[in-house]
Amino acid sequence: MNKNIKGFTLIELLAVIVILAAIMLIIIPLVTNNVKEGADVADTQNKESIELSGKNWASDNKNKLPEDQGEICVSVSALIQEGYLDSNVSSDYIDGSVFITNIKGVYYYNFYTEEEKKCDTASIYKTITFDYTTNGGDESYNTTMSVIPGDSVTSLPDGQGSKEDDWKFVGWNTNQNAHSGFEEFTMPTRDVTLYAIYKKKIDINFVVQKFQDKVIAKASKDKASCNMYNNDTDCTITTPTLTSVAGTKVLGWSTDKSATSTNIKSGDKIDVKKSDTYYSIIDILDKTAPECNLKIVDGTFGENNWYNSNVTIRMTSSDSGGSNLTDYGITTSSNATYNSSASVIHSADGKSITYYGYVMDGVGNTNKCSITFKRDVTNPTCTSSGGGQSSSSVTIKGTCSDATSGCVQTTVSKKITSSGTYSPGNVEDNAGNVTSCPTQTVKIGQTISTGGYNSKWRAIYNSRSSCDYWAAKYNGGCPDGVKANTIGRVDISYSGSKVKVTWRICMGPETWIRNGKYVYLRIYKGGSQVNSWTLKGSSGKWNNACYSGTVSKTLGNGSYTVKFEGNSTKPSFNHNMGTFTLK
Repeated sequence: MNKNIKGFTLIELLAVIVILAAIMLIIIPLVTNNVKEGADVADTQNKESIELSGKNWASDNKNKLPEDQGEICVSVSALIQEGYLDSNVSSDYIDGSVFITNIKGVYYYNFYTEEEKKCDTASIYKTITFDYTTNGGDESYNTTMSVIPGDSVTSLPDGQGSKEDDWKFVGWNTNQNAHSGFEEFTMPTRDVTLYAIYKKKIDINFVVQKFQDKVIAKASKDKASCNMYNNDTDCTITTPTLTSVAGTKVLGWSTDKSATSTNIKSGDKIDVKKSDTYYSIIDILDKTAPECNLKIVDGTFGENNWYNSNVTIRMTSSDSGGSNLTDYGITTSSNATYNSSASVIHSADGKSITYYGYVMDGVGNTNKCSITFKRDVTNPTCTSSGGGQSSSSVTIKGTCSDATSGCVQTTVSKKITSSGTYSPGNVEDNAGNVTSCPTQTVKIGQTISTGGYNSKWRAIYNSRSSCDYWAAKYNGGCPDGVKANTIGRVDISYSGSKVKVTWRICMGPETWIRNGKYVYLRIYKGGSQVNSWTLKGSSGKWNNACYSGTVSKTLGNGSYTVKFEGNSTKPSFNHNMGTFTLK
């Protein structure tokens, strides 16, 4: 370590410190002054900018500038709010204001901080207080608005829903008892309170009650309404005028439809608190049912209390209770029917016909009456039977049918002994209506039924299978398709009391019946001959011709056969020509 090196002495150090302190004393004031001068310049510029914005505001709001020797102020926050000044203004100026002074018509604009000079903003902006509470609204809706005097306020708050129980917000008014609101509002030069105006409409219905389903009164109107405003608890209506029918007394109106008395009279003014329905209260003085009677006034009696004509029913009625008869009717329905008919003509048959009469008086008292009768104007029907043929007698019968009153006798009959057309007689129903039964045809004597070759041609002799000669000459063709040289036919009938046989024989070439030969028409019963007729005797000759004739005979009942028989060689024949039966 070199101990010969020397440092500063204490005196030297103190001298250096003194010199440095002297230099600082000179430099610091100079720097401080420069900084202050810069701040002052910035402060001046900021104030001038704010004052310029105040001047621009004044240019747009000349109607709000003070008169001579007057002064107003506009806050920096208002200038920012209205767009005359940027919102990045330093917090050192935000509470300040521009004061506009009119000195002999010259306007001066000076900025002051709040500490330097406090601006009374009421001198420009006035406050609107929107009061919901006073007239019953919700306090939480209350609010305020700052407005420059003279400005027109068109966007007023909408107060719908701010009051419960069907209250409707009407608008704003400076009079808390008003019934309407402002459409727009011009701000005065003072603070103002606007009150929410409310309205509640009360609707009252008036119902005229029926008595026993009968309209017994009329009202001059069926509705009324009134309005409550703000803090009203009721409003006033006038009840309708009631008029009622005879036999009743008007008592008035009540919200209780079952009330028997009321203090609310017809035409009264009453205070109502809510929408409601009022019912007419009518005292019924007439409690007596009207009289009702039905009577048959026209109709013809037949037998057994049956009418056999149209029946006229008429109603008679009266009302002793004082409300007079108003509705009536006659019907076959057991359900009350008021058809304004006091008489009716019945024209249909029936075993038990009931008509009902219904009457009602002016207050709805009703009564019912009835009458029952039976009617049958339709003749019975008769069905005849038993006609026909008999050898001795026939009994014909008529059967009666009547769906309404029934027949006195079910059947009538008559015994017939001679042929002809007869009616069994008349039938009668229990109402006295009579019908003649239809006629029947009767034949007394035998009846005949035929068979075999009756009424048909038959070959008798067949020397050639042709009927050309005689058929072409006499008949124009082969009858019944029979192709033979000789053919015959019989037609059996019954006339009077005899059997009648019409016969015919046609004989062609190579066929003859000579002298001494016979042709017979014979009738047999069983195997026994009962009658014979000679058609050709022993003299003369039958040839190339047709021959015919008719015979008749009274015979007893039984079955018979008709034959042609002959003993000639050309031809020799025995032919069954037909059968018949007598009964």
